[in-house]
Amino acid sequence: MLAGRIAARGRIDLVEVEEPSLAEPLEGSGPGAPGEIIVAPEVACLCGSDLPYFAGEQPGYPLDAGLSLHEIVGTVIETTGSRFRQGDLV
Repeated sequence: MLAGRIAARGRIDLVEVEEPSLAEPLEGSGPGAPGEIIVAPEVACLCGSDLPYFAGEQPGYPLDAGLSLHEIVGTVIETTGSRFRQGDLV
């Protein structure tokens, strides 16, 4: 799947990353750890914590995928929680 990462000052690249999965089940529980959720992103944007990197004020390029663009809107694909269900827009 594709993920965004800040690659340089003012530049966001899309990079290939492994598909996420729910954590291994805890002993005596169902699949995955309680309250986990996998979302298929439809829109992602910069968070305030991303801005110093995007503006070039912080070193450390490229950032690891998933550290930036973590403000998203998408559809629930899978969850072990009770608050959201598969197909919900979050």
